[in-house]
Amino acid sequence: MKLDIPSLSEAVSTPAVASLVLVVEGDETRRACLSAALKGWGYEVVSAASEAEALALCTQRWPDIVLCSGAISGLDFCRAFRELSQGRGSYLILLADIHERVVDCALDAGADDVLIRPAGLPELRARLMAGARFLAMQRDLTQKNQLITETLDILRQVHARIDKDLVEAKKFQQSLLRERYRAMEGGNLSMMLRSAGHVGGDLVGYFPVRPGVVGCLA
Repeated sequence: MKLDIPSLSEAVSTPAVASLVLVVEGDETRRACLSAALKGWGYEVVSAASEAEALALCTQRWPDIVLCSGAISGLDFCRAFRELSQGRGSYLILLADIHERVVDCALDAGADDVLIRPAGLPELRARLMAGARFLAMQRDLTQKNQLITETLDILRQVHARIDKDLVEAKKFQQSLLRERYRAMEGGNLSMMLRSAGHVGGDLVGYFPVRPGVVGCLA
């Protein structure tokens, strides 16, 4: 029996790498410095000076990592960003000045991490690398779940085809028992064939041995 098994999605073997960083910073100097550092580390960077501008950029192209300043309604942006994400993967780092009391509620608002300024570039880079690892694991998990889903779907298709073939085999086996009842001298013969599963390898029947003697097979 040949089974035409569909192939799995090619996406499961193509891991994605976090590369696009959105910088949301109202201070022009800080925004320029962050953008320059990120580009030097090999990231693709887009920047916005306001929450509204940042959300508009997200609708055009979804960022992998977001650096958002707490000074421009950062918590409000976190909430709006998560509402806009609708399950799309991203890592949001809230940049808060030391005098800002946002750490306690930043995670509840949707931030994945909080970096207190002043912080050096090495610490910022370490947080970005942690975010990239988080996204890689998240995407790997998503791809594995997709692989499992597709595999289960293929198995259901295969089992459905096997069941169909077994039903046809059972019908054929039942057709071999053409005579289910026979009246004989000295008694009547009744035969029934029921497979333990869809189909079995046994048959029932009878054969004359000599006058008055009948042999049965099962």
